[in-house]
Amino acid sequence: MFGQGKARVSSAEETVDGQALVDPDLADKLAVLHAASLWGHSPFVEVARMVDHHFQILGTEDLAVSALEQAILQSGCDDLSATNVREVAQDILRAEHYSGRSDDRLAPLATMTHERCIAFKRAH
Repeated sequence: MFGQGKARVSSAEETVDGQALVDPDLADKLAVLHAASLWGHSPFVEVARMVDHHFQILGTEDLAVSALEQAILQSGCDDLSATNVREVAQDILRAEHYSGRSDDRLAPLATMTHERCIAFKRAH
């Protein structure tokens, strides 16, 4: 209950006129909403990692790719930043529900290096 400590979602079921309505994607939608709420308050690579297995939710793929782009734009192009972005981008490309719509945006991220980071930042 609200006002009595932490609220918890324990079920995706609601009833309307005695009929049970179930949203099988509710937990995924809440995870994506939570990740989106962290935009600018959490490392962008972490935002992308939080949603990379929720691509069946519309808009999640764009959120993940945009987070990786922001991670590069805000980085110092150090090797760790480039490696983190590269690894998450490669995970996205292999994700079960990845549609392929973002291939053009992911290609440079999936091969990110220090030098490519500098070039990416100059281009954006």
